Amino acid sequence: MATPPYHIDEQFSLTLGLRDSWEVRSGSNFSWNTIVPGNGAIIEQVDAIVAGGGQRFYDTGGQKATLNALTGIFNPQYKATENVTFYGLVGRGEKAGAVNTGAQAIFVGGVFQKFQPVITKPETSWDYEIGVKTNWFDETLIINANFYWNDLYNFQTNFVDTSVVDANGVPTRQTYLGTAKHARLRGFEFDGRWNAYEGLWVNFAGAITEPRWIDFDDAPLDAAWTWSGGAVAAPTQVSRSHSRFNDVPTFAFNVGFNYERPLGVIFDGLGDWANRPVTGFTYANVAWRDKSELTDPTAVIHYWQDAYALINLGFGVRTDDDRYSLNVWAKNIADVRPMDSFSPGTATSPTTIGLPDTVRTVGGTLRVKFF
Repeated sequence: MATPPYHIDEQFSLTLGLRDSWEVRSGSNFSWNTIVPGNGAIIEQVDAIVAGGGQRFYDTGGQKATLNALTGIFNPQYKATENVTFYGLVGRGEKAGAVNTGAQAIFVGGVFQKFQPVITKPETSWDYEIGVKTNWFDETLIINANFYWNDLYNFQTNFVDTSVVDANGVPTRQTYLGTAKHARLRGFEFDGRWNAYEGLWVNFAGAITEPRWIDFDDAPLDAAWTWSGGAVAAPTQVSRSHSRFNDVPTFAFNVGFNYERPLGVIFDGLGDWANRPVTGFTYANVAWRDKSELTDPTAVIHYWQDAYALINLGFGVRTDDDRYSLNVWAKNIADVRPMDSFSPGTATSPTTIGLPDTVRTVGGTLRVKFF
């Protein structure tokens, strides 16, 4: 656990943290089929089930993995002036291996080869940050910013196992939940708020993000590279090393405001419940996201999600004792429909996209506190 900041002097302080934990993960998976007497031998029925897209009999048995996880943080801070504080951070964390609930038995020509791992390797994170926190004009303007660099080892994701070969010595392609040796997240973030004048606050935040695979040589293939037959065999896997993550924009920005103004006892005369001062308020927010690539960089045809912005706004009144509140709001007023998922399809199934549920929505909220 983290210690309270240790103040070396009036300007320099240091926070240290260390935690050791013991975790146990376990899981299993099995496949059974219904055999019908009189419909042929068991092996014949199983072969027919497999030919129709089913699975053979298997049971991975219960698998268990333990992890002694060590988490630590080193966080120095330096208060340069009353308004500016610089800080750094080095952090280490571990996450237990994920349970592959879809683990299967691997067969070649009906002969069992091995089980897919039920539990992945544990993931390790090393995070490095340097930043600054500032406040100005009696804290009516606050601006914070930081650079970060996060290395992730044994990052949990789907990968391709080519360790099993067929009767001709050609590696088979088995895609399942595993780990990439090394991924990296790095970028710049900032946020702040400005009290432009009494009752009005402007909020803003933004980020520049670069998520990248550093060592991932056994990544799944795009559907365009998974043909069968022909003079040239299809590749079994592709290297994503030194390529960006899919569907992560480089730039993102958010800006909004909130304005409140006392209105007095404007509902006086409507009853005891209304004989109290109220405050009117209004707010709006715009969240902008840069374009992002949805397809694998090795894809033959590339699909992109264009840059878009989501706009929300609302207004209302509330009593100063916060017992009653009424507001009218609108979400996604431009009715933007960005793609939130993408599947490249196969030779026998089409490409599909997913659209979010956050369509244009208009409504109102009445809140009453009874005590």
